[in-house]
Amino acid sequence: MSMRRQQIQRTIVMTACSVAAAIVLDYLINVVLMPGLTEYTPWGTVIVAGLVSAPSWFFIIGQQLALQAARDALAATLAARDAAEAASAAKTQFLATMSHELRTPLNAIIGYSEIMAETAEEEARAADMADHGRVLGSARHLLRLVDDVLELSSIESGGVTPCVAPLQVTALVRQALAQVRAPAAANACTVRARISNDAGEVVTDGERLARCLDHLLANAVQFTRDGEIVLTVQRRRSTGVDMLTFAVTDTGIGIASEHLAGLFESFSQLDSSATRRHGGAGIGLSLTRRLARLLGGDVVVVSAPGQGSTFTLSVPAVYRDARESAAAAGDPRVVAMRAA
Repeated sequence: MSMRRQQIQRTIVMTACSVAAAIVLDYLINVVLMPGLTEYTPWGTVIVAGLVSAPSWFFIIGQQLALQAARDALAATLAARDAAEAASAAKTQFLATMSHELRTPLNAIIGYSEIMAETAEEEARAADMADHGRVLGSARHLLRLVDDVLELSSIESGGVTPCVAPLQVTALVRQALAQVRAPAAANACTVRARISNDAGEVVTDGERLARCLDHLLANAVQFTRDGEIVLTVQRRRSTGVDMLTFAVTDTGIGIASEHLAGLFESFSQLDSSATRRHGGAGIGLSLTRRLARLLGGDVVVVSAPGQGSTFTLSVPAVYRDARESAAAAGDPRVVAMRAA
């Protein structure tokens, strides 16, 4: 039965009850208690009571039904939220349990392939070296993909704590560029870095910051052919915090404005044509933003079709919790960075 039909039926019943009560009350007053005081007119009582009570009951019952509907909707929403949280917890637990099962065979494949590649190199078997290289590349790519999925799941479950230590920005950038030079060369791309003189040192989770740079550079290489990729590193002051920015600019295909909003969503990709041409699992950028925010920063993008893209990663030069604890311990490097 619809809510409106219930409202009408209940209003009719309550109005009838109100009219009957008005008739009885009018009879008691004008016939039993004070006879002759006024003329007893039951039909007039019926009309007046009906006109007064019907709208009132219609409104009151409508409010009650609307309130009940809101309560039912809230209960359904809470039930759906609980179910989603339970499913997320189950997924996280499954991935945590499967972590060892996924990594162990991949590490074995990588290890034995490296041994066979070294043997082939010693024996100058060029064809075998090429085959072993393909196996190694595929296995390492799959291992990185597994690591990304597990890391994303761990962040969503709140089970990630940054491991903070000082490191040199120049060394971090050099390592990141070394990771993408081979695939960039395969796409006929040049990769270079511009590092400001004051880049210096950063106190943060170096492994996760390096992963962010790897994903941004790999994304630029993936969508750039016969072009250039530039990583620009600068230090700046923002709202009283010393920040390091890593801007990855490419001359690739660019991104349409309608795709920018969902670019950092998990497992999202560009349009199907771009996906067919360039591949990708849709994890890297989502993980990069989550890691950046875990480190106290963020990542944003500026892009247009045919004009390339610029992804800018910003992180505090000193991770906040590390800054507080190190300053309390009197670490001169961190105290100096705070005073800068």
